[in-house]
Amino acid sequence: MSNDISNQITQTVTKCKYFSLALDETCGLKSMSQLAIFVRCVDENFNVFQDLLELSQLETTSTGKDIFIKIKECVDREGIVWEKINSVCTDGAPAMTGKINGCVALLKQFLGRELFSYHCIIHQEALCAKDMKFNDVIDPVVRCINYIRAKALHRRQFRVLFEEEINEFDIRGKLENTSPDISKYQTQIQLLLQSFENRFQDFEKDKNNILFFMNPFSITFNEIQKYSCNIQLEITEIQNHVSLKQIFTEIVSLQPQLQSSENLLKFWKLVPKEDYPTLCDLALKISSRFGSDL
Repeated sequence: MSNDISNQITQTVTKCKYFSLALDETCGLKSMSQLAIFVRCVDENFNVFQDLLELSQLETTSTGKDIFIKIKECVDREGIVWEKINSVCTDGAPAMTGKINGCVALLKQFLGRELFSYHCIIHQEALCAKDMKFNDVIDPVVRCINYIRAKALHRRQFRVLFEEEINEFDIRGKLENTSPDISKYQTQIQLLLQSFENRFQDFEKDKNNILFFMNPFSITFNEIQKYSCNIQLEITEIQNHVSLKQIFTEIVSLQPQLQSSENLLKFWKLVPKEDYPTLCDLALKISSRFGSDL
């Protein structure tokens, strides 16, 4: 069964249009250094596949070169074409992100071109949250959650208690009609915003492409000038395509609470590739990147 699953993963990845890697190096219970290599790929029809590609052991050291060698061996063994790699997501460790001997730097040298790389999104969000320094609030909440999640009985009891309190005291209605005073937290909020701005610089250099993928109809005339000439023409044409604009509104804009990558992929699947080849290719590259998965 394991061989069959492995073969399915290999067949899917080798047929993809673009793929990205997510890397996480950690130590197991026996102090063995392990490298988890995840792959996310997309085919020409915007079908996305994501799975664990390999779990490798780093026998001795875990330098950037050691990690790079393991990645190269894995990709070559799976028969994946290196030209299709679009991005790499790491755990932010120095061995991954070092400017000279880091794994990403060595990967760029091997490819002979730039490669979009970024630190794990969830990890960065967790680091931003630590800057808030609300331990007096967070710690009791975490202890309560851990107690509830520790046993199935606790979870069932909490669910019953919660529903009783909601119905008896109309807590849901009170929360919906409450306008909390957040002015006293202004300093902490500003600190959090600054932390996000500092930590998510990786995405600033590709901001225009990401915003376009999320909503191609919101790009202004001045923003269009930042793209290359062939993309400018296709953006102008798609923004004047009444049917596609209506489809986007129905799929994404009318359901903002569900505005996920899945909804965006539904839209891009309906964009005719023969009319917008450059835009579809750009959307495929963005689709192949990892979100908050590590």
